Amino acid sequence: MSTDVRGQPLYRPRIAPRLALGALVIASAACTSGSTSYRLSDICGGHTVAQYLTVVVDTLSDDVLPENQRLLGMHYDVLLNLFNIWEQQRLFDKKCTSMSGEANLSGSLPDLLQRAVMSSRQTAHWNVLQSNVEVDLNPGVPERSLGFTLPLDGTEGSWLLIINSRVMGRGRLLIRH
Repeated sequence: MSTDVRGQPLYRPRIAPRLALGALVIASAACTSGSTSYRLSDICGGHTVAQYLTVVVDTLSDDVLPENQRLLGMHYDVLLNLFNIWEQQRLFDKKCTSMSGEANLSGSLPDLLQRAVMSSRQTAHWNVLQSNVEVDLNPGVPERSLGFTLPLDGTEGSWLLIINSRVMGRGRLLIRH
C-alpha cells in the first residue's frame, strides 16, 4: 500500500458517495415542499400525495386461471404515494398538464395483481394526462402491467391489468378518507 510523506496510507474511505446520497435525499425532500397531502389535486401544487385506496376487482378475463376467478368482487386496501420530485415543473406547468414523478404502492394485493407491480429494480411512475393522474406500477415491462387512473378531482378511479398485450382484469379504485 502506498503512503504519503508522513507515512499515512493513501487509501481513504469512500465516504463521498454516502455524503452525495445523503445530500440527494435531503434535496429530494426539499423539492417536495416538505409536506404530504391527502388531496390528489395538490399534486399540481408540487406536493407529495398519499392516497388510501380500495382496489375493487370488477372484471377478469376468461383466460385468467380458474382459481383467480374467486377474486371477483373482492376489495383490497392499499396506500399509493405519489412523489413530486421536481418542484420546478410546477413553475412552468401552471395548468398541471405534463407533471410527472415517482410512485410507491404498499398494501396487500392478490398474487395476480401483485406480480404486475414493480420489482425492486425499478420505480413506478406517475404523470398527469388531461385531468387524470396515470400511474404505471410496472414501467418498462409491457408483458405484465398494472396501471391506475385517478381523476384529479378525487372521484372514483380505475385500474387495468395487462398481461402479454391483453386486458386480463379491471376494476375500480375507491378513495378512502
